[in-house]
Amino acid sequence: MRVTKNRNSNHRDPEATRNALLTAGLECFAERGFAGCTTQEIARIAGVNKALISYHFGGKQGLLDALHNQVFERLGPGITGLPDPRGDAVTNLKDYIGAFARLADLNTDYPVMLLRGLMAGDTDPEGGFANRLLESNRVLTAILVKGIEEGRFRPVDPLLTQASILGSLLFFFATAATRRRMASSGKIDSPPPHALHFVEHLKELVIRGLAAESGPGAAPPDPEG
Repeated sequence: MRVTKNRNSNHRDPEATRNALLTAGLECFAERGFAGCTTQEIARIAGVNKALISYHFGGKQGLLDALHNQVFERLGPGITGLPDPRGDAVTNLKDYIGAFARLADLNTDYPVMLLRGLMAGDTDPEGGFANRLLESNRVLTAILVKGIEEGRFRPVDPLLTQASILGSLLFFFATAATRRRMASSGKIDSPPPHALHFVEHLKELVIRGLAAESGPGAAPPDPEG
């Protein structure tokens, strides 16, 4: 567990206390998982009284939901405007993948926390993450329908497509530290791939994987290919 600077003075500033608890919760959940973190430990990292977790979030689950909501609110502008009628489905899908790729830009601990939580079954089906995921799936469904109508995409299951996109991104971002250690130890000959390169690689894989089969109405090759 990383040692976090004590923030005892935060009780005088409710907003600072709330932010300290969000930071501490993300740190603890990423390292130990939801079940492995107690409110006492989170409060210790934040340097505040544990009763403030209930005061600000209603408890540990509320703190987790707030973390998910915080991230999706920051991702929102890049997702909620899709599908953009001014662009074709291929462009919209690339923008969708690019929006979710910001998960690691916002905080490198979040993909680790999210992947750990999903594997452990810690995600509340009525909680913030599940609701935001369903919202984003409706956006993806609209993009896929647009692509089918344009003759660019073949019919696919939106849930499986979303799982393929998010699963790839989360695994890549959550294992960044492992790749760096492997590179520094000489087990990988080349430098670890940059996140931007991986995102472009994923866009290429997904677009080609969804491409309509050749024949009448099929899309021409993507010029940005």
